[in-house]
Amino acid sequence: MVTLSSSSSSFQHLLVLVLLILSVSCQKKKAEPTITIEEITKPDDCPQQAQDGDTVYIHYTGSLASSGKVFDTSKERGEPMAVQLGTGRTIPGFEQGLRGMCVGQSRKVTIPPELAYGDKGVSPLIPPRSTLVFELECMHIDRPTIVRDFVPFLQAVLPVFLLIGVVVYLYYRAQSASTPTTQPKADKKKRKAN
Repeated sequence: MVTLSSSSSSFQHLLVLVLLILSVSCQKKKAEPTITIEEITKPDDCPQQAQDGDTVYIHYTGSLASSGKVFDTSKERGEPMAVQLGTGRTIPGFEQGLRGMCVGQSRKVTIPPELAYGDKGVSPLIPPRSTLVFELECMHIDRPTIVRDFVPFLQAVLPVFLLIGVVVYLYYRAQSASTPTTQPKADKKKRKAN
């Protein structure tokens, strides 16, 4: 009987544990906030899509979803803005909206507050908990290459190696000039005669 009650107790503990696991796994998880992308124009040929590491040059117009009030635009300045993807230098939703774009493509991106400025807002221009709408136009994508990334390194390091080479050369030259030769030529001739 003792064995039966202990196995019955173990079974009850196991049943409670299984029910607890099921109840936790069945709870609805809060959905992650996502941006909404509406394609305006997209070229037929898109050989290069923007990805992390690229610098994307874009024209943009940012407005508040609640009122439509424009809070910033690059078009008035006449120059596109450069954004390096994957660096986190802009709001997360903005970067997400740029990924996958092609040169010549335009899209409208709606960014929820959680992927924008959240509870803080930005001065009086963007109130707290604002949903933002950006109209984006991709002008150019600059993708880094190994050669282009390696050239600045060479420009920085090569003069140092050249300087070290010159110093080593001068050092060995000075050492060889101060070290006497083993025997003068005249002494060699005398030895050969003997």
